[in-house]
Amino acid sequence: MKLTTLFILLTFLSCCAGCHPKAQITISVVGDDGKSVEGAEVTVVGFTKIRTGHTDRQGKFTVTIPNPVSSVDLAVNKKAYYSINRHIYEFNGGLVNGRWEPWNPEVELYLHRKGKAVPMIQRRVEAFFPVTNESVGYDLVLGDWVQPHGQGKTNDFIFTAIRNLAGDSERSGTLELRFASPADGLLRETIHWRNDYALRLASQAPLTGYSNRWLFTYRSKTNPDSRQKDVQASFSEDDNYYFRVRSQINDRGEVTSALHGKIFWGIHYVLGSTDLNPLAGRTNPMPWVRFFYYINPDGTRNIESEEERQQANEL
Repeated sequence: MKLTTLFILLTFLSCCAGCHPKAQITISVVGDDGKSVEGAEVTVVGFTKIRTGHTDRQGKFTVTIPNPVSSVDLAVNKKAYYSINRHIYEFNGGLVNGRWEPWNPEVELYLHRKGKAVPMIQRRVEAFFPVTNESVGYDLVLGDWVQPHGQGKTNDFIFTAIRNLAGDSERSGTLELRFASPADGLLRETIHWRNDYALRLASQAPLTGYSNRWLFTYRSKTNPDSRQKDVQASFSEDDNYYFRVRSQINDRGEVTSALHGKIFWGIHYVLGSTDLNPLAGRTNPMPWVRFFYYINPDGTRNIESEEERQQANEL
C-alpha cells in the first residue's frame, strides 16, 4: 500500500470515527465497434465494500460506495467478450466535504469481443547488444540479432545503443529504434501495468498511426553521501505497443502486405556494466534490451492470440 493511501486510512480510523467518505463513479462500457455495450456486469471494489450491477441501454452503470481511500478497482464481464479483471481508478481531486473528487466521473472502458484467435509467435527478449554506437537489426520472427551477430535474416527492429558511464555515480544512454520501411513502426497505448485485461490490446492492429523512429532515454545519478539514486527514463511498464514490420507499399503509397504484432509492458534499455541480466545470471559490460512481444506470421492484422483466448477461457 502506498504511504499516502495508508496515511489517509489511518487518519480516518483514528480521527474520524463515524465519518464515512463516499465515492461516486459512472462506468461507460464500449465495444470494439464504438457502440455502447448493454448488460455488461460491472463490479466496483472499494477498500471495504463491493458494488455490482449491469450497464443500461447507454452502456452505463453508476454507483455510490463508502470508501476510506482515494481509489477503486473496476471489473467488467460479458459473455462473448474478453473480461476486464482489474482497472484502477484514482480520485485525484482529493477529499472535499466527505466526498472524493471528482464526484461521479465517467470512466470509459473498452470490451474487446472474442474473434478468431490465431497462432502467434511469442517471445520474451532479454538480449545483450552485440555492438554499441552503430546499428544492429533484430529479426522478430526468428527471435535473434541479424547476421553476422546472430541467425536473424530480416531487420524488423533496427537498434542503435549509445551510453555514457561516468563511473558508478552518473550514467546515461539513448536507445534509438528505427524501421526498414517508412510504413513500419510502433503505435503506443498507455495502460497502467497493474491493470489486468484478458485482452490487453484490440484484436485488430490499427491501419494508421505508426511512428517510424523512437528514442528511449535513461539517466541516473547517485548522491555520493546518501547513495540515493535519481533515475529518469522515457520508458515504463505502462507502455504497450502495436507494431507493423516488413511493409510492402504500392505506387499509391498504400500498404499491400505487412506483419503485425504487439508489445506489452514497455521496451526497456539497460546500460549494462554492473547491471545484472537475470537470464544470463551474470554481469556483462554490454547494454541490453528487454521487451515481450507477439507477432502474427500470417500477414493479417489479427493479433488475438490463441494463448490469450485459452487463458481467458480458463478464468
